[in-house]
Amino acid sequence: MLKYRCPNNRQEVTTSIKTDEVVLLEMRSLKLSLWCPHCGSSHQVKASEAYVE
Repeated sequence: MLKYRCPNNRQEVTTSIKTDEVVLLEMRSLKLSLWCPHCGSSHQVKASEAYVE
């Protein structure tokens, strides 16, 4: 699953987007609009700032 850190409080957010590192590298210039359950707002996250585990 795709993960990122909330830019407001740096908490890890796990999204419902299923991907792998190869696809994530191909998408690195895209910006994703993702909802954050920690601060209750949406964030524009560059794919290069997201990660998978």
